[in-house]
Amino acid sequence: MDSTQTHDIERAADIQVDTPLDREVIRTAETGFLAVCSDNYCSWQGLFPTREMAAEAVETHIERARRSPDYKYHFGQQNPYVVELIDDSTARICPDQELDPLEPWNSHRDGQRLSRSEATRTPLGEQLHRGDLIDCHGPGDAMVLQISRTRAFGLPAFSIIYVSPDSEPNKDGSYSDDDHRYLNNYVAREGEAVSVPMADRLSFRGQTNAQSDLKRWSSG
Repeated sequence: MDSTQTHDIERAADIQVDTPLDREVIRTAETGFLAVCSDNYCSWQGLFPTREMAAEAVETHIERARRSPDYKYHFGQQNPYVVELIDDSTARICPDQELDPLEPWNSHRDGQRLSRSEATRTPLGEQLHRGDLIDCHGPGDAMVLQISRTRAFGLPAFSIIYVSPDSEPNKDGSYSDDDHRYLNNYVAREGEAVSVPMADRLSFRGQTNAQSDLKRWSSG
């Protein structure tokens, strides 16, 4: 088990802002409020002790960005997120009625609970590897081709490309795009993996080194 220490965002001195915040900074923040800019071309994020400070900060960021000659984006309607970090395994999207400065809001996601990657456990990206077999939502096993870092509502997550073990590889060990299947925005939870939006309850169990013929991956 990872010995990573968690911390709380409780005071103004604890505030952290970056573009984006380091993944470990978010993972190890047990409580606080994560503000995320909604512009597709901006990775601004901040951790704040209160939802009001988070809302004001992201609104100020967007307004300053719109006025700056160095920014080409941040135009049109903005629907930034503020996510409350409840503990090291759970978060929720703050309801709009608590964040007047962020109107209009994505009201269909008000209060949606999110699953987090527990800071005291090894990240999913270090638990699953190319060639591993996983228990997926379909019949039989699936074989991992690639796992990559992503962010869901600003929270660190991972996405997985997999194929059926019965799929025929090309001569170079790659697989046709038609064989690729995708699992987006997952985190490790007690030896399994679950999606960040808890509405999607799909889970599976990784089996390290389950792929017996690793020579097929020698091409990278």
